[in-house]
Amino acid sequence: MLECPYCNQPVSPNSPSCSHCGMVMPTHFKNSASKPRSQSSLIKALFYMVFGAGLLYVAIVHRTKLMFGPELFSLRPSTYIFEGRVLDLLDLQPVSQALLTFSATSQPDQQTRSNSDGSFRMELSATPSDGYRVRISHPAHDASFYTASSEDYWNRMQPKERLKLHYQVQESIRWKGEPGKTQKMIVVLSPLIQNR
Repeated sequence: MLECPYCNQPVSPNSPSCSHCGMVMPTHFKNSASKPRSQSSLIKALFYMVFGAGLLYVAIVHRTKLMFGPELFSLRPSTYIFEGRVLDLLDLQPVSQALLTFSATSQPDQQTRSNSDGSFRMELSATPSDGYRVRISHPAHDASFYTASSEDYWNRMQPKERLKLHYQVQESIRWKGEPGKTQKMIVVLSPLIQNR
């Protein structure tokens, strides 16, 4: 039995009006009374709610990974990745065995050497948020160096223009990467004048 929404007295499910107060039963009241929900339809509704919530969770996590990168969800520490080449300032030939030293506050220095083609790669902890101070040394070159993100920058510059840089001293520079992404650096070293 159902209750009348007006007088709260019992009403037969198929009755068009209440026998106690005479009020006509609302349409939704009769429809809901004539079609009681089965247990299986409640289970289906619960399944769709849980399934929908799961899809929403996956979409939010995937979107967040796209926005902030996989490092946000990684348990291992983030890393800065620096790679590039070391070239001679004047002739833009590769400089092999150049020593690159990366320094950060409260961390030991880390070093790597350039390969025969001048290439180098270094992965460092992204813990120092202000990046690393980089020094580069080589026996046939001064300690001063200059950086650009592509070799084209140096190729477009005339040798006379590059020679002017030789007299400007820059012995270290701060490199700050983006955690989990590779930062490309093309480094040119000033040669020792007596070696020219």
